[in-house]
Amino acid sequence: MTNSESQFRVWFKKLNPSAYIHKIPDFKATRSSAGAGLPDYVTVSNGNTMWYEVKTVPGKTLSLSHFTPAQRRVFPLMLRAGAEIIVWVKLKRGHFSCFYDTLLKEKKLKLLTK
Repeated sequence: MTNSESQFRVWFKKLNPSAYIHKIPDFKATRSSAGAGLPDYVTVSNGNTMWYEVKTVPGKTLSLSHFTPAQRRVFPLMLRAGAEIIVWVKLKRGHFSCFYDTLLKEKKLKLLTK
């Protein structure tokens, strides 16, 4: 688990203490194609299932190029099936998050900080 993912888990559990959170095994770590293209986490809170992709992005812009080819193929399929995917980006101070479908429409987003 990366430092970004550890910070994501702390942030998520602080906001949703009773939520269920499950790490999807990395394709690279498992050498299995079963998880290829899936977001990093699936969460359930107050009856809502959400998927989170955790990223560390160099620079100040998030774009589709920060996602693997498998993610760029699978995420739209998940969206069409009704999934909600949130991209959570670790910044030097704090984090930035957006819905993946917003990124699809905009192609790139400026990483806003507080």
